[in-house]
Amino acid sequence: MRQPLRLRLYRLIQVTVITWAMFLLMRLFDFWWNRPEFADYAWKEIRQALMLGFRFDASALAHLMVVPALLVILPLPKILDKRRWYLAVLVLFLTAAPLFAMGWIDIELVRFVKARMTVSTLFLFREGSFSFSDLMGNYAFLIVSGFFFWCLWAYCLWKIAQKATVENETDRLRFSLYWVLSLLVIIACLVIGIRGGIKNSKPIRIVDTYPDLQLGNWALNTPFTFIKELRSTPVTGKVYFGDMEKLTPYLNGSVETSSVMEGHRPTKPQNIVVFMMESLSQDHMGKVNGQKGFTPFIDELAEKSLFFHEGYANANRSIEGIPAVLGGIPALGTDPFLVSPYANAEFEGLGNALSEQGYSTAFFHGGKKGTMFLDKFAVRAGFQQHFAKEDYPNPADMDTSWGVFDEPYFQYVAGKLDEMHEQGKPFAVGVFSLTAHFPFNIPEQYKGKLPEGPIPVLRSQAYADLALRRFFETAKNKPWYKDTLFVITADHGTHMHLENYRKDPLGSWRIPILYFHPSVQLPQVNTAQPTQQIDILPSILDFLGISSDRMNPLGRSVFKPGPRTIVVRTNAGMYSISENAVIFEAKNGEKPVGYNRGTTDLLQDVPEELLLRGHAAIEFYNTGLKQRRLYLPKDKK
Repeated sequence: MRQPLRLRLYRLIQVTVITWAMFLLMRLFDFWWNRPEFADYAWKEIRQALMLGFRFDASALAHLMVVPALLVILPLPKILDKRRWYLAVLVLFLTAAPLFAMGWIDIELVRFVKARMTVSTLFLFREGSFSFSDLMGNYAFLIVSGFFFWCLWAYCLWKIAQKATVENETDRLRFSLYWVLSLLVIIACLVIGIRGGIKNSKPIRIVDTYPDLQLGNWALNTPFTFIKELRSTPVTGKVYFGDMEKLTPYLNGSVETSSVMEGHRPTKPQNIVVFMMESLSQDHMGKVNGQKGFTPFIDELAEKSLFFHEGYANANRSIEGIPAVLGGIPALGTDPFLVSPYANAEFEGLGNALSEQGYSTAFFHGGKKGTMFLDKFAVRAGFQQHFAKEDYPNPADMDTSWGVFDEPYFQYVAGKLDEMHEQGKPFAVGVFSLTAHFPFNIPEQYKGKLPEGPIPVLRSQAYADLALRRFFETAKNKPWYKDTLFVITADHGTHMHLENYRKDPLGSWRIPILYFHPSVQLPQVNTAQPTQQIDILPSILDFLGISSDRMNPLGRSVFKPGPRTIVVRTNAGMYSISENAVIFEAKNGEKPVGYNRGTTDLLQDVPEELLLRGHAAIEFYNTGLKQRRLYLPKDKK
């Protein structure tokens, strides 16, 4: 006697396997068609990209199979029950067929666009005029092959639907424990598939692809990127210039000036340590604000450092602040870069730039691996190693709500720097602190011993400052200390307690940015000029005397004088900040207003050039995302 549920499951598996075969065929055909592009890659790299590709295929397949699977397994009224298989196959065909067609087109198109097709790239089909004879003349084999496999897939689905419908005519589905278990298994498989695997703490995203652009695009698939962008916000925005050559002169990095580091650079290789202190607002500091403050060590360090008291964050969230500091990527889009459809765009990271110079590189964060996709960013930014909570050896030092407390973790970092130094190469690391994050817990032994403030974050900032002091006390006895440039900044600002910061619309964006070297006298620069997180990376490379063709022109070394514009995008609109003025342009289209920086005195005339510089930054960022390249190609410089 036949069992209708088993037959349904069998036919459902057939549909799934045949649809998965289309993903596999596209991937293999893509590799064969573009084989010259993969000639320089090692087999290990190709295998890793392929394994990632199977996860993206599984996610896209699971998205496509949700409705068809439920139509097959759930009870339906009698009139629909007779047609459930045709209905399920029709839904699958109408959703998957256009995605497979675009995927096949992408086999050739991705070579030129350098990105998988998404909703936002469909404009390309309006831009060009392609005749059928032109397409067949150049891509006949690709088109015919794709059409053949597309028709074969559709035919197989139709034949399965026919057979399954005949089977259902005599065997009606009945409720049973077996049915309930089968339904739960199907739902579990779909959820696991959509997330891209069992071990994922978060659903798979574009940022999870292979870090190399070529292999990364091959690992992705067009149905996946298309589906993901439907759930994201595509890059939009007003076009102010419409021409990269017209806007380039208004970008910070296009200012042609000599670096004051010339003649001051060390003659031996230097290490780099960048501390990004969680939620450290300049409002929390002491001397710069004429108060005692909650960061006495950072205050002391600032007096011995190149300290910019007009430092600005380019983001207000950690997921955006860390890429700003270590990758020069400002938060000028609607979605954070790391979770946007454009997360595979090329950029220069601190790890990329210095690994090429023979450095050992690492990123440290005492939080859980995968938090805010920082593990993926560390790979994209070129860091050779990533150390997280799971790598830390002593669970007793952990805050159960978040991760490892800063003081023991910073000592752990110091030990790891010893190991990197022993390799005989200079090192460059990024260290992201943790304790000043909500719920602002501190170790038991410090409760009642640290200064309290009117807002909870201040006590945890006092603890983070103490942890930093302990790190430097340890570091100054290390052989690598005297040859190390330290950069201290924040991932973003946070709650304020001083009235002048609370009244300033940009008060929460003000953060400390300082450069300290224990043995190299840094040259004098104008520390009253505004600077930002995305200036840190070019400043480090300038200090080292290293140039890069992939530097984001929105930032510029603090050692290179000249007009500088800070562009901050908030929920309300855009701020353009110069040394003397601030312009605010609201999203609602109201006329821009300007005021003197540091006051709320409105300017009678809005500085036109400052407004243009703000518009240029926004347009360059949006254009760069679409082109998957956050730098200027050589021929545009």
